[in-house]
Amino acid sequence: MSDRKKIIGIVIITILILVVGMSVGDSTPKIRATYQVVEGAQLSVNVEGVEEGDELSLYYSDDDKRVGTVNISSDDITKRFIGIVQTTVEISMVDEGNPEEGNYSFVVKDSPDGDTIYEEELTFEGPEIEIIDIELETEYHNDRDEWEITGIKAEIENEGDLPIFTDKMNLTIDGCTEEITFDGEGELMPDKTTEIIENLSIVKEVGTHSLNLELYSYGEKIRTYETEVTIG
Repeated sequence: MSDRKKIIGIVIITILILVVGMSVGDSTPKIRATYQVVEGAQLSVNVEGVEEGDELSLYYSDDDKRVGTVNISSDDITKRFIGIVQTTVEISMVDEGNPEEGNYSFVVKDSPDGDTIYEEELTFEGPEIEIIDIELETEYHNDRDEWEITGIKAEIENEGDLPIFTDKMNLTIDGCTEEITFDGEGELMPDKTTEIIENLSIVKEVGTHSLNLELYSYGEKIRTYETEVTIG
């Protein structure tokens, strides 16, 4: 037998050994998971090594409360490779309100036994909100010889790692307060700057005025911004 045929034979035997080893060895793939917080206070989980029907859950560790769960369906599966399933699913981080800072547990249970086959602890520091700029839109009315504040734009930054929902602002100019409620909840996403734009109708004289803006989430004040604005 020529050396070339011997080399080819060795390569073929090696491949067969690897294939047989994969088929008769431990067939349970290692689970790997990566995470990203997305809109709607959801945790997007890309997980590899699970199977259709497995249950993925997120628990808030301080009180062992399950805040979200999902079962993998065939529609969720994005990739199959030599028996390994990869999928991306979104799991809720809260039943209602804002996600809490602290420790969470990501748990995978197999189907149909319900045994825990994977668990990982995740830690979130929470949102970190900063109002970085306020702009007022004004309009002069010749017929009434007066200035009107017709709108406000608040630029808000979240430097934290969790989202927070804001639903109200209190705008105080020269001691007079205007409550601004939003049509829907404004979600301030982590590591992003959000612009909140609302219409107003406040008549003010020409000159410099003190301004105070308070930002609220479910009745709790989360940030205050103070400045002066010049009208006219």
